[in-house]
Amino acid sequence: MPFEFAELNHPSITELEDIVQRFSIDQVLVEHVQDPGVATGFGQADNGHQLHIRCNVPALPVDDEIEWERLDVLFGQRFVVVVQPRSLTPVRRAVERFQLSTERSTADFVAVLLAQVVDLFQLLLLSIDPNDRRDSRSREETGSEPVDSHSADVRKLAGNLGRATDRLGRLLERLAEDQIDLIEPSTRTRFQTLFDRLQTVDDEIQEIRDQPESAPTAKPERESPLGAESPEVIEAAAAVGERRLQRLNHAHAITALMGAFGVSFGAVAMSWVAGPWVSSLGYERAQLIGALAFPIGFVILLVGKGELFTENFFVPVTGVMRGRGTIRDLLELWGYVLFFNLVGSVIAAFLMSRSGVFDSQSAAFLKEVALNKVNYPFWDAFMKAIFAGWLMTIMTWLILAADSLGPRIVIIWMTGFLIVAAHFNHVVISAPEIFTAMWLGAPISVGDWFVGNFVPALIGNLIGGVVFVTILSFAQAHSLDQGDEQRANNGETRKPER
Repeated sequence: MPFEFAELNHPSITELEDIVQRFSIDQVLVEHVQDPGVATGFGQADNGHQLHIRCNVPALPVDDEIEWERLDVLFGQRFVVVVQPRSLTPVRRAVERFQLSTERSTADFVAVLLAQVVDLFQLLLLSIDPNDRRDSRSREETGSEPVDSHSADVRKLAGNLGRATDRLGRLLERLAEDQIDLIEPSTRTRFQTLFDRLQTVDDEIQEIRDQPESAPTAKPERESPLGAESPEVIEAAAAVGERRLQRLNHAHAITALMGAFGVSFGAVAMSWVAGPWVSSLGYERAQLIGALAFPIGFVILLVGKGELFTENFFVPVTGVMRGRGTIRDLLELWGYVLFFNLVGSVIAAFLMSRSGVFDSQSAAFLKEVALNKVNYPFWDAFMKAIFAGWLMTIMTWLILAADSLGPRIVIIWMTGFLIVAAHFNHVVISAPEIFTAMWLGAPISVGDWFVGNFVPALIGNLIGGVVFVTILSFAQAHSLDQGDEQRANNGETRKPER
């Protein structure tokens, strides 16, 4: 090939970063690749010299279901990078064919690759049993009822294929019509030819979908008055987890810094509200009042899209357990987020300890909070940390299960209140409080923080979040899925004979 070609199969963050640096790929396009929510289509770099193309590659149907694989292509004048979940047949065939062709531009390679994808769409259409299609047409002509629901399955299959064909068609149409510097007029003609081929597939699909259907009565959906069911939450968590695991490391760092900055405002709010009440109510009662204000930091953290280390116990771990990321990706995520949470806590503590942020009463209250947190016996600190990790991970679960912002704010508020009111020990939330108290003159050393708070909090948070929530929730969802599948299979075996 006259240009450099790279093929990445489910790349790790490090592998993707290496490619980005090697070809100087625009960051906007890299974010497109990392975002699973980006639809079929293409994005263009600001300079117009790089493109990102995404399409879904189908596999032949099994049990009337199509499996789709996401394919991303990044290309510029001198490089093509293909990102895929595994080695896909269209990519292999495109490389083989391009090596035998006379074309030499990167856009020509993309045209050859998309031609292989269009071939798959045509094969997929042919895989739909022609007898089923013929029977569907004959029933329309005679007015007879369908013998069973198989024709409905065929229409469902055609409907799924039709939606994907429409999206791919829009992509090809744009590549053929938009004036893009990377695409020569002759190559735009090739994209137009592919678009025309796809239209014939779409016409046949539409013919199948237009057949009248006598479908069985649909089973009413179960009401979920308390939000999404466990398998739905796990699937949502795996999707979000996949995106987090695929982020570049500098994105981990920025998000973690924002998280530390956001949650630090909770310490400010708590201290200002509780400080004036210590003299009249005592420390413990004043802290209960401060606990009502502390969740302000949680709201800033979560609505502002910051991130704490403990938020990555449920979502990315579920992604790894569902095969959408690797242990290495998870450890990189944990390492970067925890480190930059602590860096952000140090920065926030330095700024918050400057003159004018706290008065004497609020500063005295915060120093008392910090002294308590570094002076717990190790096992007390460890047990308090288990419950903090447990609560934070439950909060993540509940936010995913809730269906609107109002309930989510209530969930965030009650979690923040309980962590402060019950003196639970959180590895990141405690850090800005302790560091600020140190800057304000509390008799606490770095060693006191590390041994008395950081170590037991880290271990306890991990156990509370991963063991008591993530693993159990995953097992619960798996068991429910198995039960639904078993009931469905039993229903099929009990069909009355005709």
